[in-house]
Amino acid sequence: MTDQPTDVTITEETLGTDLDAPIVMHRFRSATDGPTLTVFGGVHGDELEGVLASSILLERLPGLLCGEVRVVPRSNPSAVAGCNRESIVDGGNLARTFPGDPSGTYTERIAHVLTEEAIRGADGLIDLHSSGYKYAMPFFGGYISGLSSSARSAEMLEWFAPPISWRHDTINPGRSLSAAADLDVPAIYVESSQGGGVLLHDEVIGYVDGVTRVLVGMGMLDPATAVPGPSDRRFVPGGSGNTDESPETAAGGYCLSVAKRGQPVAAGETLAEIRDDTGRLVETIVAPFDGVLMLTRAIAPVEPGEKIAMVAPPFEAAES
Repeated sequence: MTDQPTDVTITEETLGTDLDAPIVMHRFRSATDGPTLTVFGGVHGDELEGVLASSILLERLPGLLCGEVRVVPRSNPSAVAGCNRESIVDGGNLARTFPGDPSGTYTERIAHVLTEEAIRGADGLIDLHSSGYKYAMPFFGGYISGLSSSARSAEMLEWFAPPISWRHDTINPGRSLSAAADLDVPAIYVESSQGGGVLLHDEVIGYVDGVTRVLVGMGMLDPATAVPGPSDRRFVPGGSGNTDESPETAAGGYCLSVAKRGQPVAAGETLAEIRDDTGRLVETIVAPFDGVLMLTRAIAPVEPGEKIAMVAPPFEAAES
């Protein structure tokens, strides 16, 4: 017989009241002490999987057994409203701005509010991203190794159980995970394929189920609420996962993806072709090293300087 949920206090709080589009945080607090988990959606406004998944997650949280869950479905409200990657107020990229500045730009103030009122004091952070309107990724999750909080982050990612797990050996500045690292808060992020385009049921509900498994692992929800994760999982070791360092095109035109995301590629293998409006091949994008293709283009038109693909280190060999 499982324990029955204790009394849970549910509040809807407004963060950053001085902002043009204040941030709404849903707080579920059990009468029984326990860990605190923070969940972000919509850090990029064209990544609607996290927005919808974190909203669906709210339905599961009245059964909280202990501790506190903080859920921010629309971490960047104005960007989500416009389905834009960056803020429509100042053009800032929230996912490059943490921990922010209380006296800075609009986006810097959002990052500061989220850092201080949602990440600080938590025992875990899950940032629900996806590939955005222009790109496509496999369903994967990642964490940063080499930190005092890394063992717990790895445990959280194991509980979440994405089809591909990526252990990064470096941390990029400005991310929610870098702010969490500075505060010694274990943190993971996840990505999936469609971004602001078509939403796939398996991926959105996969996010909800993954967060639920983390909550069960932390002792915060009844194990009966969790469904098993995928049995066929793969692991990527090393690399920063920095999409800003992805190969980019020198020419404009149309992108024809050749290699498939989530699959191994060899150094020099063609990842994509760029063709002009007459169909003439003007550029070939190749893999810079042996690895796994983790990002491809989702829309055909490209301008010079746009990112085309991202390659991660090769999958870890399966244990015999």
